[in-house]
Amino acid sequence: MKGRVRDLPEFRASLNVGIVKEESLDLNGDDNIDHVVYTNGGEETYLSVLLANSEGFAVWHFPAAEDYQIVRTGKRYEIILKFDTFPLFGSLYGSDQHQWFDYYEIDQDSVILANSKHKSFFQSQRKLYRARLLELKERQRQMEQSKSDDDLALLEYDRIKALIERYTEWIQKTVAIVNAK
Repeated sequence: MKGRVRDLPEFRASLNVGIVKEESLDLNGDDNIDHVVYTNGGEETYLSVLLANSEGFAVWHFPAAEDYQIVRTGKRYEIILKFDTFPLFGSLYGSDQHQWFDYYEIDQDSVILANSKHKSFFQSQRKLYRARLLELKERQRQMEQSKSDDDLALLEYDRIKALIERYTEWIQKTVAIVNAK
């Protein structure tokens, strides 16, 4: 999501959540100070980036993620969002062994999804996701053979089914990224 503000105090005043942390960096290599603001809305932490331009700041709000990482790449920075299998706090299923990653690069006062620039990373992730998917399918098969009516076993079966769907989705996304031209 993108918006605009004149200055950092105007942005702070617009928030109805608490600020956890702030950083001032030149995110896009234009020799102007940009701002990274982490806010807390209950159980989740959110990331907003204010990119300096001639009218003030372009404001980008990122989706809630399990973790955020800001990495310098040459004169610019990249923002990496890490998502758990079920990122919602208090989800019935919880997180699993692996995470999904989205890479964003800063270009002037824009934020661009840059996953396609990390094909080798996503290729290695796809191997991890496939291995985990095979484990989950085997566990699902074992549970189907045991035919337990126990409530915990049924909950675990539903969790495994949901994880199979999530890893299948992630594998499809990695295939699209790796095969993109």
